[in-house]
Amino acid sequence: MNIDTKTPSLSPALTLLMAVATGLAVASNYYAQPLLETIAQAFDLSVNQAGFIVTAAQLGYACGLMFLVPLGDMFERRAMIVVMTLLAAGAC
Repeated sequence: MNIDTKTPSLSPALTLLMAVATGLAVASNYYAQPLLETIAQAFDLSVNQAGFIVTAAQLGYACGLMFLVPLGDMFERRAMIVVMTLLAAGAC
């Protein structure tokens, strides 16, 4: 029995969109680093206290990788992508 199955492929535009979205989601962990002194002054914090902002972002990202990504094997991936993107947006 010969079944001709077509393998779905991603268009170049969709691949670019996914790459940009992924890059922005990951880069958000690093946006605050050059602004730590300004953030510390604006919120009357020490630079060390303001540094916790970057640490919290890194810890949140690591927790997401450890706990949310494996759920992609248990649940439909499209819904998981939407949920993880919303969580990342909320965390920002």
